[in-house]
Parts: sequence; C-alpha cells; structure tokens
Amino acid sequence: MSVIERTDRMAATDSQTAIDTHISRQAGTVCMRSTGPSGQAEILLVASNRTGLWGIPKGHVEEGETPLETAKREAFEEGGVIGEVRAEPIGSYVYAKNDAGRLYEVRVFLMTAASQVTDYPESGQRRFRWASLQEASEQLWHPVLRTIVERTSRDLR
Repeated sequence: MSVIERTDRMAATDSQTAIDTHISRQAGTVCMRSTGPSGQAEILLVASNRTGLWGIPKGHVEEGETPLETAKREAFEEGGVIGEVRAEPIGSYVYAKNDAGRLYEVRVFLMTAASQVTDYPESGQRRFRWASLQEASEQLWHPVLRTIVERTSRDLR
C-alpha cells in the first residue's frame, strides 16, 4: 500500500479524532540534466522561501490541473526549467508545516530538462542550484525525498 493510499485510508477511517487529517495535494519535480563530456547527471535544487532548506520545485495542485501538469508548471515557475516530464510519479512523501495539523502530500515526477530560461515567474525570489546526484541526496531536507533521488540515480545507471 502506498503512502498516498495509507494517508487516504487514515483520513477516511479516523475522521472522529481531534487531529485535522486534511491533506493538501502537491506535486514536485526532480529536474535532471546531463553536463560535461562525461554526461554527469545533475538535479535542480531550490531553496524554500520559508526555511531556506533545499528541496525540489513543488507546489499545490490547482483546480482543474493534474499532478503532472503541476509538476511541469512548478519546474518552470520556481526554476525556469522546461523539459519532458515522465507520466508516472517516481515517488511521494508527506510533510507538515508549522500549521496546526496540516499535512502536505507531494507526488514527485521526473523531468529531463531541455532548457532553462532566465526570465520566469519566481526569478530573483528564491535561490537555486544544480547539484550532482550525490550532493543532492546529501542536501535535500526531506529523508524520503533523498531516498527518491538515490533510487532514481540507481535506476538511471
């Protein structure tokens, strides 16, 4: 049973508890590119505006939008990255902000970056950097997200 199914089941069966089990749906993108003569893979890391910790481009799934569309939109809005996104998620994780009881479930998609523009919606609003797979797995703030990147790295070899 996936994390998504477990959290959905918990929300459905435990609705009598005092804890707010509302889960906000988000989608994120592991944006990957190859660089240099050896074709070393790099992943785009973006810093949270709230905490400064390194993560991936992600955001809320808007009304009428699929998680795949959200993942593609967030890669562009937060990092100026344009590319091909795989149709199926490569993983998911759940996190909580400092909000009382609010959980966020992020479905993670893999994008092969084709280009990066300098003029995009959040340019100048947050830090970003391209990191090797090893650096990314060490610097990502969420342990499950690190695992997703490490697993993806192994699968791509």
